[in-house]
Amino acid sequence: MKKIMNFFKENSTFYFATVEDNKPRVRPFGFIMDYKGKLYFGIVKYKTSYKQLLVNPNVEISTTSKVGKWIRIKGIEKTRYEFISSLFIYYLSKMIVFHNAKNSLV
Repeated sequence: MKKIMNFFKENSTFYFATVEDNKPRVRPFGFIMDYKGKLYFGIVKYKTSYKQLLVNPNVEISTTSKVGKWIRIKGIEKTRYEFISSLFIYYLSKMIVFHNAKNSLV
């Protein structure tokens, strides 16, 4: 997993593919996270990609390096509420740190 995550860190824009009406739909993504040995992405419920996953949970992601190396990973979407709460706590802590830094006189 570490090797995969390093590849995504070095090539931060990747492409996320779903299916709609039996046709592929691909869009660039930038957020990927390793949580307990699994890859996670953040998609908000009002996005078309989220609605596509409700109908067909099969996904593929792919990215390419500057020297032509590439990776493609396929999987099935599964919402993990434990991950969502951990992500919320992580970003909330970042917002608090940012807010405190913004209001400090250091």
